Amino acid sequence: MFRSRLLLLVSAVLAALAGCTTSAPTSGTQTLPLEGTYWKLASLRNQMVLPAGTPREPHILFEATDQRFAGFGGCNSLFGSYAREGAQLRLGPVAATRMACASGMELEKAFATALHVAASWRIEGDRLLLLDQGKGVVAEFVSGSQLYACDGGKNLLVHYEGTDPRQQQAWLSYEGRNYRLQVKPVAAGARYVADPGRAAGTRLEWWPQGQAGTLREGQSGKPDSSDDLRTLASCVRKYYPWRTI
Repeated sequence: MFRSRLLLLVSAVLAALAGCTTSAPTSGTQTLPLEGTYWKLASLRNQMVLPAGTPREPHILFEATDQRFAGFGGCNSLFGSYAREGAQLRLGPVAATRMACASGMELEKAFATALHVAASWRIEGDRLLLLDQGKGVVAEFVSGSQLYACDGGKNLLVHYEGTDPRQQQAWLSYEGRNYRLQVKPVAAGARYVADPGRAAGTRLEWWPQGQAGTLREGQSGKPDSSDDLRTLASCVRKYYPWRTI
């Protein structure tokens, strides 16, 4: 009798432990947002996208404030509107600038076609997948964005494009809007400036320092050394559980 009760007790404890293991909470797991994240094109229809030897890389950004997207296809800038509801996604007609390039045109055509047929989306880790009506993956993107936690519970995402610090540019997303930044080398690293900024007549300045950064705002056209800049947000870099970004 005692042995039977002991076996039952051990079985119950093991079952409870197994239940705890399978239902362990995943609090702290971060999920990259669709909007505001810089999505670099990685593959089309499971075919890897190779570097084209151009200063810019094919990418796309979604902006929440006006439901617009913008990116670079390999030769021209791409842009348009989109609508989403849950996992469903519909991108409006893909417009583009009208440059002709020696390379990148075929890639750009395939990229635009993938955006046109996209019907849904999902994010897996640091990757965005666009799927067609049959749930086939038409385009895969990888994020190079760095996520910062800022004052007031707000998030800031930034992606640095290019390896030459003297020509480096950046994309920054804050409060649902995307900004293209130009580098301004300084003695202590680099500052990045968007002019215009959040409104006409203003400019934004992003100053990363180690694992922190400061977002400031000032008047457009003022000297970079002017004291008119006011701090919008002080930010600290976040980390994702699957890798450090």
